[in-house]
Amino acid sequence: MADDNTSDKQLETDDKYPNRWKPGQSGNLNGRPKGLSITEMVREALEEVEPQSGQKWKDLVIKRILVKAVSEGDANIIKAMWNYIDGMPLQKTDLTTLGEKLEAPHITIDTKEK
Repeated sequence: MADDNTSDKQLETDDKYPNRWKPGQSGNLNGRPKGLSITEMVREALEEVEPQSGQKWKDLVIKRILVKAVSEGDANIIKAMWNYIDGMPLQKTDLTTLGEKLEAPHITIDTKEK
């Protein structure tokens, strides 16, 4: 039988999913593993210099992608590259009417059964 602090619903959940975290229990006691992530390793590798050309791998990869995109006439690749490099352009949106506040719409819900 359940003790005073455990509900029947909690016991059902525990039986169905025995490996689920209990309320108040941390799932990662040691925190994030030490060392480099894959992204950090790729970034470091791209910063290295390619021996034959003397250029960074990052520059060579970007040039190759852009040359391929231009030669194939693929504007989407070029647009995606600029978005990755510079980020998406900001779009400012004015949610007012010439500086006046907008009124929230009034919604009425009829809860009567028909």
